[in-house]
Amino acid sequence: MIPVIVIRKPYDLKEDNYLWNGCGYVLNCRAIHPNGYGVSANSVQTAYEQMLAIKKYYGKTTGNQLIHLVISYDGSVTSKEQACALSCKLASYYKNEYQVLYCTHSKDRGCSGYHTHMIINSVSYRDGKMFISSTENMNQFCEYVSEVTGRKVKLYFEKNADKHTKEC
Repeated sequence: MIPVIVIRKPYDLKEDNYLWNGCGYVLNCRAIHPNGYGVSANSVQTAYEQMLAIKKYYGKTTGNQLIHLVISYDGSVTSKEQACALSCKLASYYKNEYQVLYCTHSKDRGCSGYHTHMIINSVSYRDGKMFISSTENMNQFCEYVSEVTGRKVKLYFEKNADKHTKEC
């Protein structure tokens, strides 16, 4: 079974580093094949500025800054090449509406296998609509994950990333 974790981090609206930290986490030194759709994966600064530009254009610079998804692969994913290919395919689900920054992390630091981190701009570059991480919408993404991987998927909602980013 493949868990798909939607991290909903509560934060102070005055805190402006959540987007920066999310981009930084995906592009950190442990990331395998970081990439993006509609956003550059070459530097944290560039990715952050590109996502912020969309928010400013639509006047939506407060509120939820990003959507953080973690997809943990089961034992059927045995190589970093396979994990990276899945990361790219899964991140493409949102590419027609949202900027997506993603990477693969390997099995280390207590994790059982490869996993993908996706940071999705909460504001659509096409129409300025906010990303809605409702159970219904996230279950549709989980159906896509199941189709792509050929595995069963379980959806989880978390309040913050600490549990996953410290271990994974």
